[in-house]
Amino acid sequence: WSGTEYEACVAPGEDLVVLIKQTNPLGYSMSYSYSSCIEFGRKTLMKVIKEQGTLTQRKDPHSGQMVDIVVYSMKHSGGICYLYENNTANRTLDETVDFKIDGLEIVGQDDPQVHIILPPGQSKFVELKKSAQNWSIESSISYLVH
Repeated sequence: WSGTEYEACVAPGEDLVVLIKQTNPLGYSMSYSYSSCIEFGRKTLMKVIKEQGTLTQRKDPHSGQMVDIVVYSMKHSGGICYLYENNTANRTLDETVDFKIDGLEIVGQDDPQVHIILPPGQSKFVELKKSAQNWSIESSISYLVH
């Protein structure tokens, strides 16, 4: 509770009851607004991103040939996430992403630069959670495939 507003987070399987008690003997008036946000867990996000996300395939920067390394990206109600998958037998992705973010936080780190080394057969999940109602994101990417 903060002044005239409150914020609540209800985890799966939990209930929350908000009781407002009127204590003014002269009466009262009340108005309200409501907004909700469903935050998916990591496991659910990883499934949904492959079904509904945008797919980008990486090229070998030396040969220009597409390689079987893909990145799924998806905006959702809680932010934005990326799923990297290296489906090659013998290639490694070495990628650096410099994020310029406002109203988002990179889960698990404070640095706005994400460095990904992805060996064959591996995957990597990068999640940015919103920390404000409005958010923006820009990124610059550089990578090697070797």
